[in-house]
Amino acid sequence: MNFDFTNTEASTEFKPLEPGIYPATINGADWDTSKSNPNNRYLKVTFKCEGHTLYEYLNLVNTNEIARNIANGKTKGILTALGYTSFNFPNDVALAEAITGEISLKVGQKKEEYNGELVTKNIIKKFSPLSMKTPSAVGKDAGADLF
Repeated sequence: MNFDFTNTEASTEFKPLEPGIYPATINGADWDTSKSNPNNRYLKVTFKCEGHTLYEYLNLVNTNEIARNIANGKTKGILTALGYTSFNFPNDVALAEAITGEISLKVGQKKEEYNGELVTKNIIKKFSPLSMKTPSAVGKDAGADLF
């Protein structure tokens, strides 16, 4: 197979989403083990949003109680946005399988160092049910009444 990129423009710059509210599809939720502590496990939730892929790492099995509490709150926020009213799952597989569907995300930005450079990165600030009011393309203040 031949790959010829001669007449293709190089894509060199990543542009994060502007802060705002966006519809998103959950593309998967997969369990993984922490590299720093094999006793800790997290659920990596993948969102597709306006052509971007965003991740939320839920430290649900963690020796740090604060990390666990934050993850529990975010997980309940996702489940609530998906329409769940019961939040008891028999095991980790059932929980991962439950986290699928479409929701709205309130997306923000933060700066962090990456390979010696300060870069802007998207962060998920809040989860909400997908609503008819949710704009398909939003700006800084669009849809603020949803949150």
